[in-house]
Amino acid sequence: MVAVLALLRAVKKPAALAAWYWWNPVLLREVTSSGHMDVIALPLVVAALLLATRGAAIVSSVALALAGGVKIWPVVLAPFVARATGSGVKLSLIATMVFVTLSALLWTPALLGMHADSNGFQAYALKWYNNDAVFAGTVWITRSVLGLVDLDAIDAPRIARFVVAGALLLVVVVQARRLRGDLSDLVQRSLLVLATMFFLIPAQFPWYYLWMLPLLAAAPRASLLAYAAFLPLYYVHYELPWVVWIEHVPILAWFVGETWASRRRATVATAAVEGG
Repeated sequence: MVAVLALLRAVKKPAALAAWYWWNPVLLREVTSSGHMDVIALPLVVAALLLATRGAAIVSSVALALAGGVKIWPVVLAPFVARATGSGVKLSLIATMVFVTLSALLWTPALLGMHADSNGFQAYALKWYNNDAVFAGTVWITRSVLGLVDLDAIDAPRIARFVVAGALLLVVVVQARRLRGDLSDLVQRSLLVLATMFFLIPAQFPWYYLWMLPLLAAAPRASLLAYAAFLPLYYVHYELPWVVWIEHVPILAWFVGETWASRRRATVATAAVEGG
């Protein structure tokens, strides 16, 4: 909560917006009630973003690496933190080395146990899926295409994982290249990447939604805030598998439309400034 308030102050937004985080029903259900550990990474991610825009390249890299020691997902924000610092080539390389080295040390136990059945890295990479919509659709399309060319025996889910990973990587690269460097832009583009990752991943557990929640307080988006009303459907999808489409597809469509409209407004505003 302190980190969220600091973020709001830094982007010059009212402190009352912290309620989008603090009173979010998904947070209350999945952390206060269920104790999911994802919340531990959140203040470290917020700190990394704040420190990056203040030019603290090495300290921000340490904060992000520590966040990645809780759950691996903060690694997608590494290019944003690196670019936001505005540091010279030498300092950026040092900060990157610090991030990679510390991350490797923190991940060593999981990497050493890579061949164990309970290893999370291996399970996510090869077989885990749950409550997914976009990934399930990607698997279906992949399997259909393979069937058309008589390659049914090929592992469609594994190919689908490469497809969604490639799509996420593309979004990360494009958004990182467009980053202006100010905190507001950093928050919005980081939020866009985290939302994309949540939509694409094979296991869309409700508590993974918390990854974007602190940033939503600083850059509220109606579509993503409304997700909190749909995600509880997760708890009936085992009995009613079809509800995953109701849970995710309306929000995805809203989010895409919202993003397109925002991009269009920005383009019009830029053209007006250049023409004026």
